[in-house]
Amino acid sequence: MDGTPTREIAPNAYAGNTTVKEIILPEGLERIGDRAFEGCSELREIVLPSTLKAIGDSAFEGCSRLWEAILPEGLRCIGSSAFRGCMRMDSPRIPKTVERIGDRAFGGCLSIRSFIVDGCSKSFSCIGPALIKTDGSTLVCWGAGDQSDRIGLPEFIESIS
Repeated sequence: MDGTPTREIAPNAYAGNTTVKEIILPEGLERIGDRAFEGCSELREIVLPSTLKAIGDSAFEGCSRLWEAILPEGLRCIGSSAFRGCMRMDSPRIPKTVERIGDRAFGGCLSIRSFIVDGCSKSFSCIGPALIKTDGSTLVCWGAGDQSDRIGLPEFIESIS
């Protein structure tokens, strides 16, 4: 348009679009608004820019065919229910820069067997299929694709997010 980079995708911008299959977001983008791509049921892949800092609440909720969203270094916040219902995601990588993951961010992601967390993360770590806060006090998410018949939580977990 006028050469100014897009800094934010507005809330609900593409919500309910059932034809888009792949999205490549531009460098310079810093935030994806709440529910921006919610219900894009045919979306399979999204390329996120290195400049992205925040993914809003329910941004990709219900994108049931989404199998890959490579979260960039520099990302700080993943909103509540951001990827809820993305049933084909299998091993999301959480960059070391992520400081906050909202409630149910990966809820209903039935293919997740484990999370990959950068070993230098100050905020999160993994124990098997569990994503926990580094201080060990809170279970953030459990890989729903884990086929174990038992869930053994570490004794130091104080709450479940």
